[in-house]
Amino acid sequence: MPPSGVRGFSPSALNAALSRKRAGNQDLADAVGVSRQSVVAWQAGKSIPTAVMLHRVARWLDVAVADLVPIADDRLRISDLRIRIGMNQRSAAAELQIGHTALAEIERGRRQVSDEVVDRMVTVYGVEEGEIRDAWERANAARKAHIDSF
Repeated sequence: MPPSGVRGFSPSALNAALSRKRAGNQDLADAVGVSRQSVVAWQAGKSIPTAVMLHRVARWLDVAVADLVPIADDRLRISDLRIRIGMNQRSAAAELQIGHTALAEIERGRRQVSDEVVDRMVTVYGVEEGEIRDAWERANAARKAHIDSF
């Protein structure tokens, strides 16, 4: 996963959305408050916008974050659900009333997610309970597969 936490970002989807809006990289940069060089780097796949910035970009382009981060629903992890609503880990943890370290452990599949936290995630992330539980199972399976690869 990239340092920003946004996995699956698609530079080609960003370029297509810019083209549909008939906007250039400087237009996007001005609209979301970054340098043109940042946008060029996103377009080239050399860097990835943060979850919060990705949400701003999607809003300005009139697309869903999921359009810029095209991960199939059956491959989503909890961190992807958080990113889709434009929250970084700290702000999501605060909304969920848990520590950001606890959320990081849950997102990585290292810590079981409690029913109480699932209920809060349903509200904050705007998804069904089953989506949260399935996303956690995928993160847990990915963690186990990574460990087994050694």
